[in-house]
Amino acid sequence: HPAIINTTRYQKYHQRLIPSRLSTILVILAILITATTTMITGCNQTDDRPIIGEIIATGFIEGNTYDVLSDYGGIVKVLNVAENDQVSTGAILLNIENLELLNLYEQAILAEQSAENKLLKWDEYPTVQDISMAEANLAAKQTAFIEAEANLSLLEIAYRPQDPPKPERRAVRAALKIAREELTLARAQLDQVKAGLPVQQLDVLKANLASAKASTSFQAQLLERLQIASPISGIVHQILVKTGEIATPGATLIRLIDPRDLEITVYVPVSDI
Repeated sequence: HPAIINTTRYQKYHQRLIPSRLSTILVILAILITATTTMITGCNQTDDRPIIGEIIATGFIEGNTYDVLSDYGGIVKVLNVAENDQVSTGAILLNIENLELLNLYEQAILAEQSAENKLLKWDEYPTVQDISMAEANLAAKQTAFIEAEANLSLLEIAYRPQDPPKPERRAVRAALKIAREELTLARAQLDQVKAGLPVQQLDVLKANLASAKASTSFQAQLLERLQIASPISGIVHQILVKTGEIATPGATLIRLIDPRDLEITVYVPVSDI
């Protein structure tokens, strides 16, 4: 039958093709196995020979940076460092001049000196000279009072048996009253001088001096903060101000790098890898 003959021919043709395809697949598998074995063997082998030549690559170094700034503005008077200088912790990098803070410091010094002079004066009070001056003042007031009494007596004697005129008598009596009051005050002053300064007043003077000293110390600390010191031991990376320029409060003046903690990034070409 024609259909049966055709089928038989196809089967015979197909049987002839199968060995050829199997041979090709086996060859490909053998090549892959050989290549894989070679790669594994090559990776497991070691070569103790030194690498000849060098790899030239580019990159950059980074470190922890510290921004140096000032809490107060002013004019940069002195710049003690340059870029790439090595500095130690506490080294003065630059000095800033602030006239307002300087004036406050000078006023505080004057106030402290005044409070100290007052305390020294009253702490040694009374001296022999103070007592002598008070006694001399009392003697002068006593003399003035005696003269005032004598003037009133002379006025009355001059107009006897009549009374002196009222205007003259009123003036003499007013002078006598003033002399009596001044004499009383002079006696009280002498008693106060001999007794010395009351403890309460002395304590007030001591408190005033302590307050003045605290104010001077505070203003001095503010001036010291105008001397900008290095917070770390490192390298001056950037200087962002110049001598004579105005330093703005809170702005970065100098940037430092800490060389103890660096990170290097290098870009190596793939061919060299």
